[in-house]
Amino acid sequence: ERKIVDWVTATDPVNDGDGTWLRMSQTVTGPTFTVGGKTYSAPAGSYRFATFAEAATTGGDMAGDLNRDGDTTDVWGVLYDPVKGTVRVDLTENADFSDDKALKPYKDKFQVAYFGEDDPRTKVVERIPFVVETRKNV
Repeated sequence: ERKIVDWVTATDPVNDGDGTWLRMSQTVTGPTFTVGGKTYSAPAGSYRFATFAEAATTGGDMAGDLNRDGDTTDVWGVLYDPVKGTVRVDLTENADFSDDKALKPYKDKFQVAYFGEDDPRTKVVERIPFVVETRKNV
């Protein structure tokens, strides 16, 4: 039996100031779009876009270094498809969402993605798992 069937963030996306929640208020259209001077590629369609800075997690267990590369400066593009209810995170930071998996909230498909890459030669797991959660009308 599956032991974990859902993942819910207990903070409020509007009132709690939790930087891990993103307001997906910017509308963009693929196959290419430019935000903040950076041009991104995406599958054709209309999306919502935001960026996620790992520094938003500075007070957490990973001290803001989600991909364990030794700094807290990484920022990932996040693409939300409101029609399909999927989220893509540009984990390779190559500004191309077509090579990133479309994720559904954990309870829908039990999908887990990772910040960073694991080096199997070490005893420490260098990648950090995450799931997505979406809330409409927020």
